[in-house]
Amino acid sequence: MIGAQEVVLAEAERHSTVPGHTIARGPSGLDTRFGEVPVRRPAPGEVVIDVQAVGVNFIDVLATTGFHPFLSAPPFVPGHEVAGVVHAVGDGVEHLRPGDAVIALTPQGGYAARVTTAAYTVAPLSGGAAPPTRSPC
Repeated sequence: MIGAQEVVLAEAERHSTVPGHTIARGPSGLDTRFGEVPVRRPAPGEVVIDVQAVGVNFIDVLATTGFHPFLSAPPFVPGHEVAGVVHAVGDGVEHLRPGDAVIALTPQGGYAARVTTAAYTVAPLSGGAAPPTRSPC
């Protein structure tokens, strides 16, 4: 393992710490590591989601191999599509509340048990649909 390559947040920004997958630099390129990752507190207009399902798609493969065109340098938590339950909402979020079953797009962070993302990318699951009851991590 090379140095302390983990996702870090200042204490004032941290909402919680949860299990998740991190992409970090390793001896022969990028490594996927499983461990504790910090979750950011929701800012105004943001939502914290307890992740219960994730999408695995081409852009995530690009992220884990180092070819994603928009992510910052490692370490980071990949994952762009999630389904789960709202854990907390930031100020100004009116269409969601804790306990709502939702789907969301995230710029990154979906491969963790909890993620913070912009509320405008989050939609309630309709028609009584519910996400799975088991965390992906």
